[in-house]
Amino acid sequence: MSAQTDESSAPSVAQWVADIRGRSAHGRLGKSASRMLATIVREPHFASYATTGELATRANINPSSVTRVSQALGYEGWPDLRGSLREVYVRSVSADGVEARPSSASGSVVEQLIQHDIENVSGLQNPKTRAAIEAVGARVARSRRILVVGSGLGSVPADVFGHLGLIAGLDVRVALGAATSQIAAVQLLGAGDCLVAVNVWRTTRTLRQLVALARSRAVAVCLLTDIEGSRLEAHADEVVVASTASAGPAPSLVALTSVAHAVLLSAAGGDALAHAHGVEQAWDAAGLIDDDE
Repeated sequence: MSAQTDESSAPSVAQWVADIRGRSAHGRLGKSASRMLATIVREPHFASYATTGELATRANINPSSVTRVSQALGYEGWPDLRGSLREVYVRSVSADGVEARPSSASGSVVEQLIQHDIENVSGLQNPKTRAAIEAVGARVARSRRILVVGSGLGSVPADVFGHLGLIAGLDVRVALGAATSQIAAVQLLGAGDCLVAVNVWRTTRTLRQLVALARSRAVAVCLLTDIEGSRLEAHADEVVVASTASAGPAPSLVALTSVAHAVLLSAAGGDALAHAHGVEQAWDAAGLIDDDE
């Protein structure tokens, strides 16, 4: 029988791991268990969707150890433990004053996907996340130039950030191409500028290098990510964590895209609407828009 989580509360993943570990053999587990649990705490989103082999590789242990540790913690195996972890992770981002709702376990795939997106966006309403978004907005607002970088799925909210930033009147540039071009773009930055790094699902070596380069050049770094305890946090001035939990095989980018939009509106302030209106008028004057009459 699976170990159960309390749906009336929304503990953090770290708290939940400490709890289930404490209930197992008085917390006395081996090195493999420690590595596995540390990986879950550090990268809860990854672990929530990882296969036995993927988690084993990330934790640098054998796949059989993942199964044994899961059973030692009171679960039938890793898929069983992973299911409980996923519920805790999704609920945890809706904590701190926001109603926590368990993920929908029934309905069509479309219904489940939409429910996950609702939960992910709802998680942005907690005071800690709102404050983090406003802090990034303030940092962006006082920056001379803003460069947005990302890769893979992170390119989507990064591109949205860049496009909407220009429309809102901010000097935003996006570097999503080859690593060589991204490095060259960061090399142009200096004190008074801001690097916005968007990191989704897994952290690439290139992104770590871009953040390190920015820090070496006295550039402010803002991190938008779905990874709790990301390795990049230690090098970032401001961090916003948003859930990308999904009922599908790939992370959902809805909440992170909302974060990008919120940061830009916070940074641009009351001038955003006026500037956007001016941009739209310029498009019309250039004959770029062909609306149906």
